[in-house]
Amino acid sequence: MMKIAVLRGDGIGPEVIDSALIVFGCDYFKIGHQFELIEVR
Repeated sequence: MMKIAVLRGDGIGPEVIDSALIVFGCDYFKIGHQFELIEVR
């Protein structure tokens, strides 16, 4: 089951990103930015 993460960061608005692309609990994101986790759907 894939979850969708709603993230905000780097001066952009909320972005919905497939959780397969991110590593929760780490400062590393595959897309190369720092984000604040808003919610997980």
